[in-house]
Amino acid sequence: MEVTAELRELDLRPVISGQGRLDAESIEAEVRADLPGAVTSAFIRLLAIGALLGSLAAAVLPRRRFAGVALGALVGALSVGLTAVSVLVAFDVDRFEEPTYDGTLSLGGPLLAAVTSGDASGLDARIDVLARRLADLYSASVTTDIARSKGDVAILHVSDIHLNPIGVNLARDLARSFEVDAIVDTGDTTSFGLPMEESFSGLFEDFGVPYYFVAGNHDSMANRRAISAASGVTSIDREVVEVNGLRILGFDDPVVTTTRTVPKAERARIMEAAAPELEALVERESPDVVAMHNPAMASAVTGTVPVVMAGHLHRSVTTAKDHTVIAVVGSTGATGLGSMTVVADEPYQAQVLRFYDGDLVAIDNIELIGTAGDFVVRRTLITVESTDVAPDPEIDSDPAEPTLEDREPPVENRPTPSVHGSTPESTATSEAEG
Repeated sequence: MEVTAELRELDLRPVISGQGRLDAESIEAEVRADLPGAVTSAFIRLLAIGALLGSLAAAVLPRRRFAGVALGALVGALSVGLTAVSVLVAFDVDRFEEPTYDGTLSLGGPLLAAVTSGDASGLDARIDVLARRLADLYSASVTTDIARSKGDVAILHVSDIHLNPIGVNLARDLARSFEVDAIVDTGDTTSFGLPMEESFSGLFEDFGVPYYFVAGNHDSMANRRAISAASGVTSIDREVVEVNGLRILGFDDPVVTTTRTVPKAERARIMEAAAPELEALVERESPDVVAMHNPAMASAVTGTVPVVMAGHLHRSVTTAKDHTVIAVVGSTGATGLGSMTVVADEPYQAQVLRFYDGDLVAIDNIELIGTAGDFVVRRTLITVESTDVAPDPEIDSDPAEPTLEDREPPVENRPTPSVHGSTPESTATSEAEG
């Protein structure tokens, strides 16, 4: 007799909170404890099914009588019972000493343990190497149009890390390798709103440059406070910061979905109620950039601010509306813990936005595909003409959050992001692959 277990769905909340375990010893102990009751229950059901089949067989015979039906039920139950007993006699209990685990079941424990410890099982060194190689290719392909000069400001844009420590370390390495002036994180740094997630903020140190944080809908109020209190991290909710003269206004997502799913109509109502405050802030502060989480709120300030930075969509999109460039970055955490529960090779994504004298002149979309060493840099040059185009319709629609069942296609099948409607003269895209 062979006993097998297949992991079809993983409830990450109890695992992250410590109430659930995925290690081999815990699984084996639970199977040992549950097996006697499960076997007894199955044996009783088999006897009942055998009795039912035996009685039905006797009932269809000619000259059927009650005694015959009862005898048929007894024979059926005995036949099934003897078969089950023969299986139980051959059952090898010692096989529990050598259980085997495949797929997600074998990897779940170590991967989830890395979330709070910050140990990426040796992947950090790999990320360091990839970031340096990426920066080397980047510097080799920089055009004179956006070469660093006295008026140049470079901002690393990250978002949707979702508790993935590799995404944090990638952001740190990219900031150093690309020599950016600051990092802007547009939220969903955590995921479930659990107290245990607050320890994740301990990874946000030693970036070497200012790290500005704007909360997303998956960042609970407690986790927002914990991240903002981390050394080197500054929350810019409803505040303006200056990076070498570039004025950036932050606005936390007014929607919080850590404890429940918020219907689309309710999300729209909450964002609509918050829009007047955002509009008033932009009018009063006159920022060069507004950093938010959900690009659906960008409509409140398009036409009044030059640039909006956002995340939420788990894919990179660069578009424009009423001469406002909307730069949406994909998931810097490769969708975070969700990617550990499905077979997927989601890219780690980030952006470098380059400004000259306060004007956005280029956006470099960076994708690190898995940790195998494949990466892509796509550069989009921004001109006045390229901001006078029709916007991407998904930006305003507030689509449902990405789920494990509704993923974007693999990176090689996705179109190259660009400013929609721009001409080859107004938009240049270059790629560096390794």
